[in-house]
Amino acid sequence: MSGIQRNRRETWGHFLNPKVMNFRIELAKLTDLESMLKTRKSAILANAHSIYSEDEVVAWVGKRKDEEISKKIKEGKIRVVRLSSGGVEAWVQAKNKGVEGLYVAGKHQRTGIGRELLLFIEKLMAQEGAGTVSLEASLNAIEFYKSCGYTELPGKRSKDTQHMEKVLLPLKSAHGISQ
Repeated sequence: MSGIQRNRRETWGHFLNPKVMNFRIELAKLTDLESMLKTRKSAILANAHSIYSEDEVVAWVGKRKDEEISKKIKEGKIRVVRLSSGGVEAWVQAKNKGVEGLYVAGKHQRTGIGRELLLFIEKLMAQEGAGTVSLEASLNAIEFYKSCGYTELPGKRSKDTQHMEKVLLPLKSAHGISQ
C-alpha cells in the first residue's frame, strides 16, 4: 500500500491492486444507508456459506437493522469507504472501545480495504484512550481478524460468533513520546 494519509475526519489512499485504485474513509451519511445495506448483503453472501448453512445465511442477510444503523450514523459511529466513483464499498460501526460490525463488498474483499478501515477505527479508539479493541467476529471472519492482530478469547465462542480482542499500541506524539 502507498499514499495513505490519516486524520480524524477522513483518510485517502490507494492500493497497488488494480481493482481498487482510490478510496477515502469518512463518516457515513443517512443517504448512504441503502448502499451500506447492499454492501452488508454482498459481504455476507461472499463468505458466509463456507461456515453457515443456507438457512443461517438467508436469516442473517434478512436481519435488516435500518433504524439501528440510522441511529449510529447520526451518532457518528459509522465510517464508510467511498471509492473515487462515489460508491460505498465497505463500512465499519464502532461501539464503546470495540467494533460492532465490519463489512466489505464481496468484489472488494482481499484488496486491503477492510484492513485499512479496521486500522483507521483502531487509531481513533487509541486517540480516545482505549487500550484494547474488542469485537464479536462471525465465524467466517476469524482468520481475517487474527491476521490483523486479534486473539480469540477462550470460552467466549457462541454458535455464531467468537469474541476477540486486540491490545492497541500506545500512540506516539510528534516528539516520539507515548501518549
